[in-house]
Amino acid sequence: KLTSTQSKSMVSAAALTPEQKNNLQFKVQLGSFKRQIPTDMLEKYMELDNVNQFKENDGYIRYAAGNFKTYAAAAAYKKQLRSQGFDGCYVVGEYYGKLIPAKKAIEMLDK
Repeated sequence: KLTSTQSKSMVSAAALTPEQKNNLQFKVQLGSFKRQIPTDMLEKYMELDNVNQFKENDGYIRYAAGNFKTYAAAAAYKKQLRSQGFDGCYVVGEYYGKLIPAKKAIEMLDK
């Protein structure tokens, strides 16, 4: 859960502090599930080393892989994953353990 300071910083026009930048990275979202993830999908995700699970407030559990400081690095990983059959994957940001749209993460870094 974000503290009030962290959530304010997400909407603030100020540049991120070094600590905030360290807590902002890019990942590739593999999928989101309202119910139990299908076994075949889970097995496919487990073949990747760096998959994280995110339980979101909307009731969905999202799975994302990778941990990149730049959008470009995450986009390259997304391309690699798509070539391995992860068709619907896309780049997202992660800020203090919460997934955010990649566009928002880029805007935050560009300040």
